[in-house]
Amino acid sequence: MTCTLELKREQPEKAQKVVVISTDTHQQLKDLSAETGIKLHKLIDSCLRFALDHIVIVGEDD
Repeated sequence: MTCTLELKREQPEKAQKVVVISTDTHQQLKDLSAETGIKLHKLIDSCLRFALDHIVIVGEDD
């Protein structure tokens, strides 16, 4: 099964928060931003929203 992430333009959020990511992940996102022309902060938000919508938690509850 292949998942895709479709991106659409939206109005900017009024507030933004800082999130810490690895240097490698940051570089991958910068490269993707350059390739697509999508601003880095918007691309990161879209990727995180996609991940949160598709996350599956496994294992026992503590």
